[in-house]
Amino acid sequence: MVHVSDVQNKPISGVVLSTRGDGSGGTKTDNAGKARIQLAIEDKSGNWVSLQIVQVLSKKDLVFISPWDRRAQIPPFENESDNFVPVVLAERGDKTMLENGKALLALAEKINAGNRPKFLKEQPSEEDRQQVLAEIAREHGLQPEEINEAIRS
Repeated sequence: MVHVSDVQNKPISGVVLSTRGDGSGGTKTDNAGKARIQLAIEDKSGNWVSLQIVQVLSKKDLVFISPWDRRAQIPPFENESDNFVPVVLAERGDKTMLENGKALLALAEKINAGNRPKFLKEQPSEEDRQQVLAEIAREHGLQPEEINEAIRS
C-alpha cells in the first residue's frame, strides 16, 4: 500500500505508481491518495524497491520529493493502518517546493548524494557541484540559483 500526497500533505488522486524492476503497475490512487502496487513474487517485507510514476490522470508533470531517491522499503504485509509507504510528489516547476521544509530537505539530500566522491580520496570540484545542482534543478523544473538560495536561507 502506498499513500501519495503533495508537499502540503494533501492526498493526490489518479496517480499510478509501479516498481522499476519485476512486478507490475499498481492501481490508481483514490481520493485519499491510497493505492496498491503489484510486487514481484519474490519480494518480501523489508526488501527495497525502486518506484516510478507510470501515469498521472490529471496530466500534471509530477516529480518525486519523498522518497527522494525513489527507493522504498516494503512494509509488513499485515493489514494494519501503519503498514504503508508514504510518497510525496510535486508538480515540476512548482515554486512551493522552495518554501517547504520537506521538499528542501529532499532537494538537499539529492544534491549531497550527487556530490559524494566516487572514490575514497576524491573530492568533487566546484564545477562538479554546480553540474549536480543544475541537473537536479532541471529535473524539478527550477533554477539552480533558486534552489541554492532556498537551501541557504
